[in-house]
Amino acid sequence: MPLSAAMSDDLQQLRVDHAALRMQVALLKLELAYDRAVKAEARAAAADPFEEMLTVSAGLSLIEGVMRGAENITQSAAEDHLHNFTQQMRVAFGLHVLLPDEPYLPVFLKQREIEFLTTLGKIFDRVDSAPWPLAEKHFLHHSPMRLEFKALTPGQSLFGQIETRLESETLRHAQRLSQGLDRKRQQAIGLRKYVWRTRGDAKVRTAHAANDGKIFEWRNPPASGHPGDDFGCRCRAEPLLDGAGDPYFEPVDAVQVAGLGKVIFEIIRRVAAKRAAREAAERAARDAARKPKPPPPSKPAPGDIFKRPKDVPENWRQAPSNKGEGTKFVDPKNKNNDVRIQKGNPDSIWENQRRDYVRWQRNGRYLDKNGKPSVDRAETHIPLDQFIFKPELFK
Repeated sequence: MPLSAAMSDDLQQLRVDHAALRMQVALLKLELAYDRAVKAEARAAAADPFEEMLTVSAGLSLIEGVMRGAENITQSAAEDHLHNFTQQMRVAFGLHVLLPDEPYLPVFLKQREIEFLTTLGKIFDRVDSAPWPLAEKHFLHHSPMRLEFKALTPGQSLFGQIETRLESETLRHAQRLSQGLDRKRQQAIGLRKYVWRTRGDAKVRTAHAANDGKIFEWRNPPASGHPGDDFGCRCRAEPLLDGAGDPYFEPVDAVQVAGLGKVIFEIIRRVAAKRAAREAAERAARDAARKPKPPPPSKPAPGDIFKRPKDVPENWRQAPSNKGEGTKFVDPKNKNNDVRIQKGNPDSIWENQRRDYVRWQRNGRYLDKNGKPSVDRAETHIPLDQFIFKPELFK
C-alpha cells in the first residue's frame, strides 16, 4: 500500500534526523576514546590517525548533507526530465505536446526519494560501523589502525571513497527517476509502444543488448523487463508512434488526456503516418549505403594521458588513475601523498569537474590550490591550468 505524502515526508525527516544524531554520537565516541588514552598516558605519538578519524566524521557529514538535499535533488531531476521529454517529443513528432495533469507524480517522486535515502543510509552504516573501535585500540594500545572500506573503493582515501560513491549514487538516482518518468509520461499521452535503446558500450547486459532497436509494448514487457526494471540498467525507452491504420492512441486514463483535444489527436495521427513512411525510406537508404566501420582510434597507454606537472619529483611513480581517463603521481615513500590529474566530464553534475582538473593530497588529506587541507570539494577540485605543485610541502 503506497504511503501518503504526509507519511512519506515524516519518514524522510526521521531518516535524516537519525543520520545527524548518529554523526554526533560518532564524534562523541572519538572524543571519549582520545580522552581515555590521554588519561592512561598512552597517547599515540603520530597525529595522523586522529586526523584520519576527523576525516571519517567529515565523510559522515557529507552523506548527511546529501540526505538532507534528497528532496531537492529528486525534484530537480524530475524538472530536467520534463524539459528533455517535451524536447524529445518535438524532435520525434514535430509537435509541442503539452502533458496533461499528472496525479501520479507526487507519490512516484516520493517513492524514488525514499529509495535514494535508503541507499544513502546503507553507505552511512558502512562508514559508521568500523572506525571507532579501531581508534580506541590505537589510542590505548598503539595497535595499527587501517581505514580501508572494500565495499567502497580500496586504495583511495576514505573521504574520497565517500565522495565518489555519493556522486555515482546521485547519478544513478537521476537515471532511474528518468527511466520511470519515461514510462509514466509516454503512457499518459497515449503512447503504447517504444523502441529499446542501450548505451552501446561493453557494460550493457547481454539480454538488453539483444533488445536494442526492437519495439515493445508497455503492457507486454519482454522477458528482461522494461528499461530500468533491472538494477543498474542504463537503457532508455524511445517513444514510438504507430502507423495511421493502427489505433495507437490508447490513453491509460481518458480523464488525464482529455485536455489534448480532438485537434491534437488528429494531427498526431497524420504525423504518425508520414513519420512511418519517412523512417522506412531512411532505413532503406541506410542499408544501401552501409559500409564497414573504420577501426577505432588508438588510445594512449595507461598512465600517459597527462604529462608530469612541473616540480613533481621524477621519482614519484606514474600510473593510471583509479577512475580511468586520468594520471596519478604517487610518492614512493608515502602512498598517501599523490597528485591525480583527471579528464573533465562535460556532463558531470559538479561544475568544477566539467573540465580537466587536479586533486592532490598530503598524508591522505586533500589540499586546495594553495596547499592547505580542505574538505570543500569546490576547493579541492583544482582546474589543471591553475595548479602549481609545491615541493616544500612534501619535504
